Amino acid sequence: MLIASSNKGYKIPREFKDMYDFALKVDSQVVPQLRRLNKARKNILMATSNQIDILKGPNFPNLVAFIDSMED
Repeated sequence: MLIASSNKGYKIPREFKDMYDFALKVDSQVVPQLRRLNKARKNILMATSNQIDILKGPNFPNLVAFIDSMED
């Protein structure tokens, strides 16, 4: 079962529009957060001569994959 969220709360999507609205919400919230994380990571790498990577290690493989695939 799928559960979608919107500004009106959580619900079981019954129409395409429900899932579309969910995708819009993710795009408006998650993508900007990933961009900010990418910018922070790059700034820290630059400030530390690539010595400190806040995403290094086994805990964030999905974040690293998403961020590395994003356009600047």
